[in-house]
Amino acid sequence: MIAARSTSVGTKRSGACSRARIRCSRPCYPALLDGGFVTAPRWGLYGTRGEWEVENVGIAPDVEVDQDPALVRKGHDPQLERAVAVVLDLLKTSPPPRFQRPPYPDYKQRLPKTP
Repeated sequence: MIAARSTSVGTKRSGACSRARIRCSRPCYPALLDGGFVTAPRWGLYGTRGEWEVENVGIAPDVEVDQDPALVRKGHDPQLERAVAVVLDLLKTSPPPRFQRPPYPDYKQRLPKTP
């Protein structure tokens, strides 16, 4: 579980989380013929203990699911389908709290009774 708030589904990430500054006041990176551009990493991610957390390590998912190209060609997305199944199971085992709606406020203008 990532930070005990979510469940990740898929395959292990590559560990290439270096970030590149994309927006510059001047052209920073060469433009490609198709309109894209090339970037170079400028910084990485490290944790509170002073160690590189993701760089060259990657993040393993909680539920490992390979993306099968044959199934994708048939219109299926194994990772998405498994993620939906995981969410539906989580909703069955621990449904979200249901809150009771309070009565609507009464905004009618109250005029004094005429004699």
